[in-house]
Formats: sequence, C-alpha cells, structure tokens
Amino acid sequence: MIKLCILGDASSIHIKKWVNYFVDRDIETHLISLEKSIGTKGIEHIFHSKIKLNWLKYPLVSYQIARLVKEISPSIVNAHLVPNYGLIGALIGFKPLVISCWGSADVLEPPKKLFLRKARLRYALRKATLITTDGEVLRDAVVKLGIPKSKILNVPMGIDPTIFNPLPKKSTKDVFHIVNLRKLDSIYNPKLFIRALPTVISELKGKIKITISGDGSQKKQINKLIKTLNISNIKFISKLTQYEIAKILKKSDIYVSPSLSDSTSVTLLEAMACGAFPIVTDIPGNREWIKDNENGYLVPTDNPHILSKKIIQALKNPELLKTAAKRNISIIKNKALWKDNMKTVEEAFYKISC
Repeated sequence: MIKLCILGDASSIHIKKWVNYFVDRDIETHLISLEKSIGTKGIEHIFHSKIKLNWLKYPLVSYQIARLVKEISPSIVNAHLVPNYGLIGALIGFKPLVISCWGSADVLEPPKKLFLRKARLRYALRKATLITTDGEVLRDAVVKLGIPKSKILNVPMGIDPTIFNPLPKKSTKDVFHIVNLRKLDSIYNPKLFIRALPTVISELKGKIKITISGDGSQKKQINKLIKTLNISNIKFISKLTQYEIAKILKKSDIYVSPSLSDSTSVTLLEAMACGAFPIVTDIPGNREWIKDNENGYLVPTDNPHILSKKIIQALKNPELLKTAAKRNISIIKNKALWKDNMKTVEEAFYKISC
C-alpha cells in the first residue's frame, strides 16, 4: 500500500477531487498547501505566508515543506501546477516525484511570455519521475520543454457520471438557456461572449437566459461592458459545488467557452455529459473533443459576430442539438470518466513506487 503526499492549492475543486479519490481508495493521503482549504478527506497541512509574490512565496516555504515531507515519509510526492507546487516538489528533492500539469495555468501560455518562467518550468519538470497531462496539446507543450514523451502520462481528469448526466430535453421551448462558466479572466476571453450577446438577444426576441461566472480579475470590466451594451438578462454565479454546476448545465441548451488557451477543459467535459451543445473557440485543446458541425461548433477567438451567428444557428436547429448530445454523451463514456481515468493514474503511481 502506498502513502501519498499531494502538494497543491487546497482551495481548488480539482485538488479536492484528486485527494478524495485516493482517500476513497483507502490510500493514506496528505495534502500540503499554502491556500485555505475548501475541505478534503485527506490529512491537511496548511502553511500560511504573508508574501504576495507567487514566484517568491512558494520557493521560500520549500525548506519547511521538505521537513514535513520527511516526517510524513510518503511513497510518492505528487505536485500540482508546475511553477508553484511543481517547483516546491523539485526543490525538496524527494523521489519519486510526480508533477501534474494543468494547462493554461502553468505550461501552455506562460512560456511564451517570460524566459525566467520557462526556465523554472524546465527545471521543475526535469526533476520529475513522472509527469501527468490531461490533453495532447499539453503533453506536446511539455515535450517542447525538453521532456521525453516516455516520462509523460496523458490522461484527462474526466467527470463523474452520477453527477453530470443529461435530463430529457423539451421538444419546444419558450426560453433558451445559454451558459459560460469560465472565470472572468483574460485567458478565458469573457468579452468575446458578452459582445456576442446583443445580436443573440435581438434575434431571439429576448427569449433567453444567460448564466456566467461571477469570479475573475476582469469582473469590473465585464460589468461595465454589460451596462454599456444594455444587457439585462444575465445571472452571475460563483463558487458552486459540482452538484450545482451540474444542475445549471442540465438545463442549458448552449455551453459557450471563449477561451484563448486550454488543455482539456473539465467544464467542457461536464457540459458534454449533460447534453449542452458546445460552442467553443477553435484552439487545439478544444479540437481534441469537438468536431465542428458534428458535436459542437468551433469559432474564432476574436469575432463576436461569428459567435453570435453560431449561437443563433444552433438554437434554430434542434435536431443538431439532439444528435450532438448523443454523440457527446458517448464520447464521455468512452474517454472521460473520472474513476476510469484516475485508476490509470493510480496504477502508474503504484508502478513508480515499487
């Protein structure tokens, strides 16, 4: 039996799911974090830092974490998010070390922006015994950083089908539901979605309900844009449980993700499982899951006119929505079930711990 030590953001729902999976498998699981926990089943060790700069905050606490890891004496250390906890994992020198990459938050976009950050990513990843990625585009980005493909396990996080599953859709509808659950941050391009809405509302004579995330660094800008465009029928949501997210997606006709960069988006998988029709940006991470005009639409990252046109087109084609929903549910069952995919990760953990 292995003993697992996870380094990661305890305020993240993805970390909570990851920790709880291993605890439910009767594996002693410790979570070490610098963030306030939303509550996991693991044994939690929360460090508090007054330093605001992330590039400094995480490495400075590595010495304390190294001592704690030595006390815990795990079989494996698994660090999530390369520049932060992945760096800590590399600095403490524990083996075997598994580093789990998250996509745009760590590997996909940052290397294009800052040389020193790229060097830090390379340093951390080269110290890893095993690296996990959740999409081909993310795996390829790791390889471009000089990591051999043989060290990478590519497995999507997946969804829980007991939570994310479809409801019967009404053949005729008085109101259409459109949802965008990506955070209001620049990487998720929320302005594209908002700028597309006036045309959609006008064409459908206001018979739509719009739900968007209420969290993110661009919240003030988005609120200002909504007022400027005189859009009134938007509902903001924030910090929902998986069950609450599923409830929204099951009622949704259209799921929109205007993201500029993604690996495999878990929210996209959740939307597909619930039968919402995906309209997402034409980027590599989305192309792994969506075939244009078959099980969703792919749209440019910078053209609100095309996005609004595609939303209207989809809502006027109920047969397409019905066919796409069947295809997407089948895709999820075959490729993206949480427990099946995490079993693959668990088996890899056992293999490197021997």
